[in-house]
Amino acid sequence: MDEILFHLNHRIEILQLWMYELSQFSTQVAGEAEERLLQLLAAQRLTAVRQTFSEISSAIKAIGSEIALRVSLMSDPEYVFGAVSNAIGLDFNRATLYAIGFGFTIGSSLGLVIGICLQTPKQPSVLMRAIAATSYSGIDSITLLEDALVPKLFRPDQVLVEVKFASIDLLDLKISQGYGHRLRSIINKYNWNCPNELPVILGRDGSGIVVEIGSNVTNLEIGTPVYFCTDPFSPGTLGEFALLDSRDVVPMPSSLGFEAAATLPQSATMAWDAVVNKARLSNRNAHAKRVFVHCASTGCGWMVVQLCTAFGCEVLTATAASRFKAATKTLGASTVLSLETGELEKEFGHRHQYDVVFNTVGSIAGHFCSEMASADGIVVDAFYPTLTSDSFGAFLNGLYSIWIRLCHGVLRKDCWRQKYNGPMLQEVSRLVDRKLVQPFVERSYLPEEIETAVTSAEMTMGRILIKLGPRRKNGYYSR
Repeated sequence: MDEILFHLNHRIEILQLWMYELSQFSTQVAGEAEERLLQLLAAQRLTAVRQTFSEISSAIKAIGSEIALRVSLMSDPEYVFGAVSNAIGLDFNRATLYAIGFGFTIGSSLGLVIGICLQTPKQPSVLMRAIAATSYSGIDSITLLEDALVPKLFRPDQVLVEVKFASIDLLDLKISQGYGHRLRSIINKYNWNCPNELPVILGRDGSGIVVEIGSNVTNLEIGTPVYFCTDPFSPGTLGEFALLDSRDVVPMPSSLGFEAAATLPQSATMAWDAVVNKARLSNRNAHAKRVFVHCASTGCGWMVVQLCTAFGCEVLTATAASRFKAATKTLGASTVLSLETGELEKEFGHRHQYDVVFNTVGSIAGHFCSEMASADGIVVDAFYPTLTSDSFGAFLNGLYSIWIRLCHGVLRKDCWRQKYNGPMLQEVSRLVDRKLVQPFVERSYLPEEIETAVTSAEMTMGRILIKLGPRRKNGYYSR
């Protein structure tokens, strides 16, 4: 104990020496600064200013001297010892010091033991297979990952779904080329499951079983078969597990299996938004509408045809590749025009006759669609638009990042989302149960066949699915 007191006294003496040197240096700097400023204020017109400054300088010196005196006293072991003794009101001897040290040791040890016992055990990282883009260089970056982390709930309105089937769409190919990367990099900072911007898991929709729910989720239960659709900026669904907002998830139609149900969500929500929300069509007014769909062989077009048919449009004309004409006819189009022959050019001669024209191709077909609409008709875009934020430079991206952080972090609003998909999927489920809408499975692939699946997604009309689901024996594992 004597050795401890000796070293403590030695340290205090060193501290006292440092404080003394600091006070001396401060006094010297103050004197030099005063001399410099007085030289600058040497003009006779500034006599009053010099006098005022001298008074301020004197006051500062006095305060500095007082501080130096107090510091020197606090550095004196005898002064500190006496002050502590007066404060505690008893004889501060060696026995008291021993008692304080013993109590501190026992209390610290007890607190450490309690903290360790109450600490939440670290959950092991669970891995899964997932299809992701490892860069934004295009479809060549799409690959199967064997060691993707199973996401964990971090908000009370989220659900974890064991994915059975998920589709790969042209939108996923655009994401692999950088679609939405600016916004995605910002909002991923609020997602504990995305430590890095890349790789980004693809897939926007699918079907599966709920395996975990947040505390605020009331519309779903564990074990419920569901289908779902998320936005282009969140981690995707092409993994053995997907973390989703509960407002994007609804129970599957009872008449469909997992494979068939997985073909509907993304196509159906885009089509419903175009037909119902934008074009304002319903079973009450569609019978008097002449509708033109360009074109029905896209990921959204085939569902637009079905919804317009379900609502009873008077005339429904659609365009499609020649090999998809029969399928488009089956879906409900009264007239199907081939894109490769002269049928489309012939119909263009009868332009300006449609009340509603749906453009599912993109901005490249904007002029053609506007020509097909009547004077009072409208053109409805049913495709994902080009994002202005993807072309922002450093300055604009900085402002954009501040805006997103303000909305999400302060106002608690997902300003990049205009709507959630659950209500639209519920309406689609009713149409499915009434046999007014049917799924369209082109083909299902295994995750190992992702290269072939990507190629097929660029050339087919129906949905390309990936069959997922955890491998129970030697699949995902803990580390």
